Amino acid sequence: MKKLFILALSAVMAVSVAAQDKRHDHARGEKATKEIRAEEQRDGRFEKGWKDGKKHMTREERVEFDIKHFTKELYLSDKQAENFAKTYREYRAKADELFPQKCCKDEFKEGEKSDKKEARKELSDKELDRLAKERFAKKREFIKLQETYYDKFRKDLNPRQVEKVLKHKK
Repeated sequence: MKKLFILALSAVMAVSVAAQDKRHDHARGEKATKEIRAEEQRDGRFEKGWKDGKKHMTREERVEFDIKHFTKELYLSDKQAENFAKTYREYRAKADELFPQKCCKDEFKEGEKSDKKEARKELSDKELDRLAKERFAKKREFIKLQETYYDKFRKDLNPRQVEKVLKHKK
């Protein structure tokens, strides 16, 4: 009976300690988050162009951000990083020509997506067929672009690194 009581008591104490640790970790996490937010506000990150801590970047800013990200993630040497940056800028410029997108908050209009959906509903079957074929042709062009740049990236990167670059969501 004593053994059972001691065992139950130690189990309760272990759960209590674990719960306190969890609360402590949560409090530490909240404190770190508040410190990061305060630092972002001091840096001016919540000024024009920032929403909820995320900046709406221009295409050029996004490309430069991606280059820095890949340089760090792929552990590129200075020479590799320099060659990669040049090739990646070319690649993204050609990809943006194929698939121009609006990536800035100022360019995006509310309701634009729903307007496009409504407009598609009014298209004839011939028009929808033509749009589908155009979309397939652009995708084929994009695949050719990726094949071309795969070979260019392979001059400085290994296949795993190139795979990460080409699979990256723009």
